[in-house]
Amino acid sequence: MKGLLSIFLIVGVLGAIALGIFVLGNKEFDSTRFGASVVPLELSESTLTPEPEPQPQPQPQPLVSPSSPITVKIQPLSVQPGQSITITIAADKDLSSPLILVNVSLASPSSSKAIRASIVNIDGDGNRFGSIDIPADAEKGTWRIQIIEIDDRAGVVNLYTYGQGISATFTVL
Repeated sequence: MKGLLSIFLIVGVLGAIALGIFVLGNKEFDSTRFGASVVPLELSESTLTPEPEPQPQPQPQPLVSPSSPITVKIQPLSVQPGQSITITIAADKDLSSPLILVNVSLASPSSSKAIRASIVNIDGDGNRFGSIDIPADAEKGTWRIQIIEIDDRAGVVNLYTYGQGISATFTVL
């Protein structure tokens, strides 16, 4: 009896598969005769291509533009170790928008020491200025402003280096 039941089950499954193939392959098939509503499908050959993985979008990078001229003023031009200097930076109107950040890096005569500082004050003319303390053990000789980095609100970074856009120096006595 078990064998007969297995045969009926196999025949039933094969019949259902055959009916499905008939329904899908025959556009004229009236499914309502069987009390069902089947929407005939168009069968066509197609090749599936996997969708490309989304690539991370590159973040906009600020431009580095050393073409905008600046004026750098140091006062006093000579200091004793332990004293401070005031640096004033006037940017030409060519910069794209108001300045947000001005960083400077000072280099000792032998380039063995550096002092880094942000210039945060703004005078009545819109120039940036700030005082920088010279260490008590500062090397004697001619120090230079090695780098000035000016960031503006438009995201543009203007980078100036000694000998290329700036040549400001002072002396530690």
